[in-house]
Amino acid sequence: MTPSVVSLRPVTAADRLALWRWRNDPETRRASFDQSVISLEDHTRWFEQSLGRSDRRLWIVQANGADAGTVRLDLRNGEAAVSINVAPEWRSRGVGVRALRALTREAFRLSGIARLVAEVKADNVASRAAFASAGYTLAHEGDPLVMSRTDRFRVVAGIQARLRSARLPGKVLLPVAGRPLLGWIVARLQHAKEVDGIVISTTTAPADAAIEALAHEAGVECFRGSEEDVADRLLGTARQAGADALVRITADCPLVDPGVVDRVTRAFREAPGELEYACNVFPSTFPHGLDVEVLSLGLLERLVREIDDVFFRYWFSAFIREHPERFAMANVAHTPDLHELRWTVDYAEDLRFVEEVLRELGEGGETAGLAEINVVLERRPELREINRHLEDSVIIRGIRSVTYHRLLAERARGGGPERSARASTTAS
Repeated sequence: MTPSVVSLRPVTAADRLALWRWRNDPETRRASFDQSVISLEDHTRWFEQSLGRSDRRLWIVQANGADAGTVRLDLRNGEAAVSINVAPEWRSRGVGVRALRALTREAFRLSGIARLVAEVKADNVASRAAFASAGYTLAHEGDPLVMSRTDRFRVVAGIQARLRSARLPGKVLLPVAGRPLLGWIVARLQHAKEVDGIVISTTTAPADAAIEALAHEAGVECFRGSEEDVADRLLGTARQAGADALVRITADCPLVDPGVVDRVTRAFREAPGELEYACNVFPSTFPHGLDVEVLSLGLLERLVREIDDVFFRYWFSAFIREHPERFAMANVAHTPDLHELRWTVDYAEDLRFVEEVLRELGEGGETAGLAEINVVLERRPELREINRHLEDSVIIRGIRSVTYHRLLAERARGGGPERSARASTTAS
């Protein structure tokens, strides 16, 4: 069972024998560059010297309050070498990755540390995967491999997409102005400066293999997970990408604005460790279709751990906004308030609206933001009439009380997520 809480505590003299046992574990020795068994005398000498060194930091990894291994930093000229040893009984339970993330946070709190490095034996696939999941990238190929990480918080965009749609089946792959709708989202997000990577987050449904194929063609990652448990799918997406936080973009937003994505992501980055959630939809003041949410990895883990209701595992944004006092969150607002504008795609009329806008934008279609799109609509106000009749307040993005209670009433009637037709922004 994966531990729910992993933390670090400084090593004390009482931990001497535990470290000796972990250092001499056969699997640890095989993964070490010096594979010889360590005598208690040699270990005691190393341990006492380590506690007295100003350039070394040692922590005990704790999983659910139990000692589960050790991590170490060796400080040198603005960087720190990272080592980790998970106790045998705690391996393959997610402890290593979580411990590395906790160590990374501790390391960058130290003055002058700008880079972390780790040496890994080339055949140690598990260790390499753990460092990658904690946000480390390959810095040097060879044996040993060198993996590294800078102090930049790794934020990855996760595009939530699937083919099944009650209102406009297969919409994410429908052609719009010369390319699939989903292709426009990928292309526009590639212009966001605060995003370190893009992953398409789709489902394991056989039909969604077509979405995975599009991801490969576009040169971005793809994660496939549960169709109904969206919280768990996005957590898997973030973990695969080695992300500290995930920018959640739904696949009905082909006009997503890279500049707005940067604004919301920057608000998150400027408070590292302080915010769990940043968005522009609580309350909503941007056009419907420019919705952005940034969720920390810790928040995604917490949502998966704490939400039991299958309804809220699907509509987890509603859960966050119904319980704002439980989360460290921030909202980015737009002046004037433009939340009544409809730039999303749920129906054929929406698709036609977006196609007309993109054709008007021409070569600027990939980079044009809110201001440029508004210029198009001011020049051609008749375009708004294409889908104006679909504009209403029954959308989950703002979690207006009337909307939320309608959703609950529909659930009580047995409708479930698919029956909540107007709650579109989390339905992809």
